[in-house]
Amino acid sequence: MPTARRGPKFSVIIPVYNGEKTIASCLEALAAQDVPMQEFEVIVVDDGSTDNTAQIVKQFDVKYIYQENKGPATARNTGVRHAQGDIIVFTDADCVPEPNWLREMVTPLVSEADVVAVKGAYRTKQKQLVARFAQAEFEERFKRLRKRRTIDFVDSYSAGFKKKVFDELGGFNPRYPKANNEDVELSFRVAQKHHKMVFRPEAIVYHTHPDTICQYAKLKFSRAYWRTFVYDKFPRKVLKDSYTPQTLKLQILLAFYLLGALLGSLLFQELVGWLIASSIIAFVLCCLPFTLFVAGRDKKLALLAPFFLFVRSLAFGFGLLAGLASQKRRKLLFPTILIASDIVVCNISLVLLYWLRSHVNLVLGVLGLSEYGQYFKPGILPPRIYFMMLPGITLLWLIVFGAFGLYRPAQSTFRPSQLARDFFAVSQLAIILMAILYLFRLDYSRSMVLLFWAISLVLTTLERALIYSVQALLLGKGYDKLRVLIVGTGESARLVGHKLHSFPKLGYEVVGFVDDTNLKSLNWRSPRGGLVSIPVLGPTSRLDS
Repeated sequence: MPTARRGPKFSVIIPVYNGEKTIASCLEALAAQDVPMQEFEVIVVDDGSTDNTAQIVKQFDVKYIYQENKGPATARNTGVRHAQGDIIVFTDADCVPEPNWLREMVTPLVSEADVVAVKGAYRTKQKQLVARFAQAEFEERFKRLRKRRTIDFVDSYSAGFKKKVFDELGGFNPRYPKANNEDVELSFRVAQKHHKMVFRPEAIVYHTHPDTICQYAKLKFSRAYWRTFVYDKFPRKVLKDSYTPQTLKLQILLAFYLLGALLGSLLFQELVGWLIASSIIAFVLCCLPFTLFVAGRDKKLALLAPFFLFVRSLAFGFGLLAGLASQKRRKLLFPTILIASDIVVCNISLVLLYWLRSHVNLVLGVLGLSEYGQYFKPGILPPRIYFMMLPGITLLWLIVFGAFGLYRPAQSTFRPSQLARDFFAVSQLAIILMAILYLFRLDYSRSMVLLFWAISLVLTTLERALIYSVQALLLGKGYDKLRVLIVGTGESARLVGHKLHSFPKLGYEVVGFVDDTNLKSLNWRSPRGGLVSIPVLGPTSRLDS
């Protein structure tokens, strides 16, 4: 006959650092939960607070644990090690759960055997415009999550896990020193194991969002900065996850395009109005889904939504760039450089096409080909109209090149087949443009499309050849090299070590060999001349040292 379970079923864990202003409200809300007190425990992990947090927490009937300041990821893991429940639930010290929060969080974990993680929802009582916008962002994402049977994104402000699975995955990654993306990284690891995670919109906590535009932009910059570290480990998530809107990625591109248009207008003053107007129109159209979503509940916010989204896009974009620059990871850095350079090449191609179109007779005259001017007759519409399509054509360029796999991390090293991919991608783009021009009866000129194809192909080839050459040079000089420790000193190990050492452009450095029988260094003649010696560092029993 099975024995009755002793101790709590659920453990609520709260990391806190200098939370004297908020922790009391959080603990009072947990004491008011509609789950019987004997069924759950509350564990507060103090991450080295220097204020009165400890004195406040000790006034409540909770388990208090103090640790040196190591970040919220480590604090949560510490809490789990002291947890007695089979189900662990996390919230933050600045959150105030509703009375039914815990019950709603644990219900899927108890009733559904295949569910291993649950995500709750945010709300706020703030009235400031920026805070209302931040909440509207969450609401838009919650609307999308409600339609999904499974998700891949569980935020730590309201997260529940089965303790067994949490322990198997090693918990939160302590390499994330701040409350920033450590929950995203854990979520993606859970999803990678094909575990089921669900969204529970009824599990609500109230939170205080940023209420000034500077605070909001700073938060988004920080989110994007740390997200690059997650994407470096899970590069496929750059394309899609269950939480991040695809429109956000387009808005980032268009926001930077608008900045480029403002700078470009300094060089082409006659096009200043058209470049900026087309960029603004494209960005506002991309904001339309969010604006319509907000309009039904907050008309004032809907009017200002494009402005807030523009700030978000720039902050997020600069955060991504800063993260990529700080990591120096070629899996993400070089694809990002390719995307940015393609945007520049596309726009240069279109500007050159405009100039050649406007001065076609002059150019043909200089080349002694005036008789071919009949093939480049001006169209019905003024040339400037086409500059309003610059953002659309740029976006189409990125989509086509992405479809040909030209931005995948695996394709970011030089290969001869890359030139063929460039050729087919530019050709496909030209065909699509020709079809669009014909379909909408826009100044259809096959000669101009052919000229655009030729300019784009030449510039793309030069651009990518330059990027690949710089990449190979950097890898050869040790930039972002991966250090390798080879186990064994047999023939296969020798061949691998010889190849990696002989071709530094592969981006690897052999630190040494580990072998239980042979403790002599391996030597061979380098193709560049001279004797190469790589040490055997010791037996496998000393791997830890």
